[in-house]
Amino acid sequence: MYHHTGEGFRPPRNYHLWGVTDLQKGDDATGELHSSYFKLGGSGEINFLLGGGNDINTRYVSLVRASDDQELIRQANTKFKEEKYQKYVWDASKYIEKCYILKL
Repeated sequence: MYHHTGEGFRPPRNYHLWGVTDLQKGDDATGELHSSYFKLGGSGEINFLLGGGNDINTRYVSLVRASDDQELIRQANTKFKEEKYQKYVWDASKYIEKCYILKL
């Protein structure tokens, strides 16, 4: 997490994940971030904000089943090729009552 004024990003809060710093080689740095395990409930809707370039191979969010590490849904920033956040909504209703992680 990196605290930034958010100019250009339009974050809804004070914190957002930003991968561009000179300490980590800027856009050349790579890696994965995993959420904590969670059990999907409710309607199964998952919504989030995503910005950055449209690259399905290196810049994405995915829903991963915890029991076998199977990726079920993957989303890149297909709406715009810019850093401004865009809202995405997944219908994950067929995955309710199981354990998952989000991978970025």
